[in-house]
Amino acid sequence: MTILCLLGIALLYLGFHLRSKTKKMETYGRRVTAKIVKHVEKVSRDTEGMSTTYYYPIIEFKGSEGRLIQQELKLGTTIKSRKKTMNIIYLLEDEEYEILIDNAFLKHWLPNILMCLGLTLIIVGLVMTLPDFFNRT
Repeated sequence: MTILCLLGIALLYLGFHLRSKTKKMETYGRRVTAKIVKHVEKVSRDTEGMSTTYYYPIIEFKGSEGRLIQQELKLGTTIKSRKKTMNIIYLLEDEEYEILIDNAFLKHWLPNILMCLGLTLIIVGLVMTLPDFFNRT
């Protein structure tokens, strides 16, 4: 099954990409506690007309120059958070702040799960393809 191998390669790449980005943020970024100022409410509709509301927090933190920065996070949830602060790691790249939520699951577990799942799919795809390959000759 070539599709399983391709999907496995994509997940493996995504896991390595997330892990390298996380390591870069941890090495060169700055850890701060950000204040959640408000939440932006966005409604997503599927093809059947069902809607889901996502809440994206807008955080405020002091940048490296000491000025206050407000930025909307790219990661939204369906439940509005009651937390007033969150720990983040930020890195200034090309006049734009790259933000990583300082969370063990997002930093360590998610990349490892994606890489393991990718390797598993590649192995399953190869094992399923090998009998067809040997039966052709």
